[in-house]
Amino acid sequence: MPQQQLLPPPVDWMQLRYGAVPVPAGPGGAYGPVAPVPGAVPQMAFTMRKPRNVAWVQTLLWVFAAVTAVVDLLTAVVMTRDFHPLSLAGLAYALYATVQSLVTPMQIGRGKRWAWVWALTSAVIGLVLAIGTTMAGMSLVRMAPGVVPFAAVVGALYLVLILLLCSKPVREWMLMHRAQRGRARMEGAPGPGMALSAVYRSPQRTVERPRSLAWAQVVFWAVALVPLGWAVTGMWAVGATAALAALALTSSVGLNRGRFWARVFTLVWLSLVGIGSGGAIVPGLLLATGTFGVGGVEMQAGMAVALSFGLGFALACIAFGLMFTTGVRRWTPPAELVLVFREAAAPQQAAR
Repeated sequence: MPQQQLLPPPVDWMQLRYGAVPVPAGPGGAYGPVAPVPGAVPQMAFTMRKPRNVAWVQTLLWVFAAVTAVVDLLTAVVMTRDFHPLSLAGLAYALYATVQSLVTPMQIGRGKRWAWVWALTSAVIGLVLAIGTTMAGMSLVRMAPGVVPFAAVVGALYLVLILLLCSKPVREWMLMHRAQRGRARMEGAPGPGMALSAVYRSPQRTVERPRSLAWAQVVFWAVALVPLGWAVTGMWAVGATAALAALALTSSVGLNRGRFWARVFTLVWLSLVGIGSGGAIVPGLLLATGTFGVGGVEMQAGMAVALSFGLGFALACIAFGLMFTTGVRRWTPPAELVLVFREAAAPQQAAR
């Protein structure tokens, strides 16, 4: 056999110039790169340096992890002295924020889209809670003078985090990793004079709105209205109902339009409600059984706490499960990412 037939085929430098990567053949690429098949779309190598905005996002999330860890400790100390359902809700959110701030920085650095969505959704919820805490703290400045500046600073940090997550360098970083993992469909082929652009195509969803979606909305609206049963005990119940109603309204609008972000948003706030409600059941049962040495009135109040928060926990779990039904998932599919190669527009010649 002539020696020339044993040599690997020559490398197509035009394809390498425009991003195509030849696939080596044989064990360990011993036979060299395979010649491109005419008409086939070559594999692409998308690389970019880590933007500074991604590093800033990771830094802010680490800061939030440290802050929420301190809040966890302080809230637990306060609850040992004076238990209140609102303190338990604050502890549940602080624990959630700590876990989220510890998990998402590394995953965002790896370009994981679910971590970006989780961080953005949590930042929006945190900004809303910070604004509400700031407004509520203004009426209680004498009782807790440090609440307003702390909530204002946290709200400002959440706003900066949202802007960084939505910035162009961070979105390009996530897009590059999606393309590397083969999560994007390609149209056209690279070559001289071709420009690459990313397009999000509307996904194909079911024509009719599923019944499970309607049931899910009924259930999570019931979750939002559960705190009204405690309206006689103070304004905190009315405020909690208003906040949950705002979350439920946002979810309803997005889900009725078949938006994928609305399903993720609903799953996040239902998780928070479920964690907070589930955590309040145990103290209520301890009060109801007289473990703390309380009297009949406190035991009745403990039973009411256990029953109401148990109802909220059960409803949140049901609504959470309905979000994963086949009908809801087909009604709210994620948008499809398509990388399109188009002929670059020729620059206009200056008029003589």
